[in-house]
Amino acid sequence: MSNSSKASNESTTAPLRHWLAQGQAWLADMQAAGLAGAGMPLLAAGRAWADEGALLGWGALARQMDGVLDLQLPPAERAAALLDIAVWVMTAQRLQAGADQSLP
Repeated sequence: MSNSSKASNESTTAPLRHWLAQGQAWLADMQAAGLAGAGMPLLAAGRAWADEGALLGWGALARQMDGVLDLQLPPAERAAALLDIAVWVMTAQRLQAGADQSLP
């Protein structure tokens, strides 16, 4: 792969890497606060992060965030949606790391 191709690939994947890192940080904050103890600023940050994800093609994750943020849902449903998001983010980060390692 030429240097220009490598640079182009890095500039293409940089927004995804950044977004995944933001998601991991938000998930850590949610874990620390607990689903019941998460205040409106933390929930709003999650909504903003999910909305950005929808722009990156992660619309399904944004729909899962709807479940996390719906205070009318039973706690088990909200927790399941949060767990789904965590699994998706961790899996995407592992795939991204593998793709980064395969670059010459």
